[in-house]
Amino acid sequence: MLNFCILPMGIIPGAPLKLYRTAHKIVSPGKFISFTITLLTCFLFNQGFAQQPAISWTQPFTTKGNFTFTGLQDSNLVVIQNRANKEVVSRSFTPALTVAKETSTTYASNGEPASYLISFISDSGLAHIRYQYDKKKDQIAISGERPGKIQLLATMKANLQSFIYAVYSGDRSKLLICNFYFRRKEAKVEREFIVLSTSTGQVFHSGTFTYNFSTETSDEIQVDNVGNAYFESASYQRTGSKLSGKSRATQHVTVFSPNGRSVVFTIDFPGSYIPGVDIIQEQHNAVYIGGLAYDEATRATRISSADLFLYRIDSEQLLYTDSVYVTVNGLYQEGRLDENDRLPYTIRHIYEKKSGELVVIAEQYQRTFNQYSSSEKYHDISCIRLKSDHSFGSLIRIPKLQAGVDNPSIISTFIHEKVFLFYNDLQENLDVTGEMVKYVANKKEKNGLFLITIDPDFRFKKELLYGYDSGQPMPVLKAGYAIDNRTIFLCSEEQVGLLKIPVRE
Repeated sequence: MLNFCILPMGIIPGAPLKLYRTAHKIVSPGKFISFTITLLTCFLFNQGFAQQPAISWTQPFTTKGNFTFTGLQDSNLVVIQNRANKEVVSRSFTPALTVAKETSTTYASNGEPASYLISFISDSGLAHIRYQYDKKKDQIAISGERPGKIQLLATMKANLQSFIYAVYSGDRSKLLICNFYFRRKEAKVEREFIVLSTSTGQVFHSGTFTYNFSTETSDEIQVDNVGNAYFESASYQRTGSKLSGKSRATQHVTVFSPNGRSVVFTIDFPGSYIPGVDIIQEQHNAVYIGGLAYDEATRATRISSADLFLYRIDSEQLLYTDSVYVTVNGLYQEGRLDENDRLPYTIRHIYEKKSGELVVIAEQYQRTFNQYSSSEKYHDISCIRLKSDHSFGSLIRIPKLQAGVDNPSIISTFIHEKVFLFYNDLQENLDVTGEMVKYVANKKEKNGLFLITIDPDFRFKKELLYGYDSGQPMPVLKAGYAIDNRTIFLCSEEQVGLLKIPVRE
């Protein structure tokens, strides 16, 4: 069941590469008619699917550092290259992907040991957020720098275990910045936060989220287009679910609104284990709280299904207006499974059809930690169709295993009720069926960029866009961004590019 509690407010540069094109030549009428018939036949057979996406890339850059999409300014694409959080290279690209402007800013020097956090496009131009640790005061000062102006936005508690986290809302109109401050003696974690309006660069509202480190964990943090700040946490039963009659973990999502309210959504299904909750933002300001619940009594070697739960949240009223709880079959292969085969899924996107049907894009994800580093694995992709009455319709599962952060994750978009899903894989996996896939270990493998197209009737097609052994760059999909549903920003280690989807109306 879903419970609500009202809480008091806390204290709160180069030309692009040419695309491949087919040369035109004159043909006879007979050949033209034959060609037209063949083309029409192919069109009818493949109706509902898209034309081939076009990808263009800039020339490689010599500067090293991670690329991130920042925004559009006067029809130009603004991209930031972050060099070890100390130097920021800002480039503005024309629609043809030529460099219109390039600037560099250094934040770490003897006189000013500040670090770069994130950038956005404000009404007055490009703005950067930086932070600086004050050892004497055990705090971090967060400043916003816009053309000709540096403004202190907030100070937050900090120590050696602290870090700063930033996340955009779905439409990028809001930006949430928060700290991680560990109070060891009380075993508590404080996350002071501010929500900024990216148009003005001013603080929209602020607050503090606190949880007990000894009995709770917290992971998912989001901000929506209205400015609500979301913090997920999970509390665990020490006595075990069989003795207490409760779930092993109870999930909570605490929401702080700009008007001073805070609400807690509590999710607990007795007898089920919920490894995590996702907060998903989609079109029309829709916000979903959802995830998958697994039967605690089911042995790890036999599990093949899970219960999908979704709650659609009214971001203005802070209550849920619709809910889904349905068993989903086919998430896992049948038979004996090892630990990697049955990892939990995380929900990446939820797409709504005009008929009321929902398409849920989910991916298995695992992060492991040791004393000095962490590693990530991205496993099977599943596309789940829910009927208009929110009963289970069908499922498409794409088996894969990608170990390490070199080939991570997926990116998708939704056009005319079709799903376009891009991911990295081995070229050998194009024609395989079932579970006989070869696994991607790291970027040294001969990989390729794959596209899954799912039509409105949930028929799908799998194709290789290009292999990386052709010389085309490998995009880091985790850093990709859908500028709109037809245009996706991509970046590799040395280049940035645009992927455009030409879809028949």
